[in-house]
Formats: sequence, C-alpha cells, structure tokens
Amino acid sequence: APLVTAFGALIVFGCVLRFWKLTAVGLWYDELWTVVGASHRPFMEMYREWILGEAHPPGYFLFYFVWLKIVPPTEFWARIPNAIAGVLTVAYLLFGTGRVLSRDERIMAGLVASLSYIYIFYALSVKQYSAMILFATIATISYLEMVSARRVERRPAFALTATGLAL
Repeated sequence: APLVTAFGALIVFGCVLRFWKLTAVGLWYDELWTVVGASHRPFMEMYREWILGEAHPPGYFLFYFVWLKIVPPTEFWARIPNAIAGVLTVAYLLFGTGRVLSRDERIMAGLVASLSYIYIFYALSVKQYSAMILFATIATISYLEMVSARRVERRPAFALTATGLAL
C-alpha cells in the first residue's frame, strides 16, 4: 500500500504540472494562429481562411471556435482544454483500462503518462496533440478490449468508432 500511495502521489504531481505554467509563456506563433483564427471571426471566414488553409484537424478549430465564444481568448483559457485532456488521459489509463490491464499495469501506465515530458509539453500548448493522445489511447484500449474478448462488443466498438472520428 505505501508503494501504491507513492506512485499515486507522483501521478497527482504529474497531473498538477499540466496546470502549473499555463500562462507563464506567451502564446507561440502557431498557438496565436489558432486563437486568432478561432475567435472574433465569422464562421465562414474562419472556415475559409483557417480550416481549409491549415493542415490540422478541422474539428480542433471548430472546438476552439465555440470554446472561445464562451470564454475569453486568453492564454489560460486557450490552454486549459489541453491540460484537461492530459489529465483525462492519465485518468483513463488508471480507471478505464481495467478490462485489459492489471492494476499494476494501469498504475505504471498512468505514472508514465503523467510524468512524460512530451505529454506535459503538449498539455501546456494550444495545439491538438493532447486531445489526440487522449483519443488514440481510448481507441487503442477499445481495440485491445475487442481483441481480448475475441468478439466485437457494443461499448468498445462505439468508443473505437467515436475516437476514430475524433482523430
């Protein structure tokens, strides 16, 4: 139990790192491109100039188009969805993978994901990578659930389809 508690503390620390410096660094040019392109623009202008002209997934811009209508277009509010996606990835590894991973495997996967430099870096940016990691993780585990069951079950098939579309 003390070892699990220590791992739990490290996982919580890794998750806190995703929120620590959300506004410490100004928006980079590509982050600013997302914020400017998704805020204070009519939908059709954003569609023509940002979605069609950008190589990133269009759903990400659509999300930010709506998100930045609800919240102010500041560094904090632009970055918080990605920090939340990073924490959700860790939570999913810990609590959503019980059908294919043992307790120890879930703890180690959560630990690695929570403290991984690149996962933290992506969670602190206004780019789609943190959400993509979350969706790819859910898709992979859903696929593993179907493979281990040797049949297609409704819940993992739905999760795989939904995350495939999100990706």
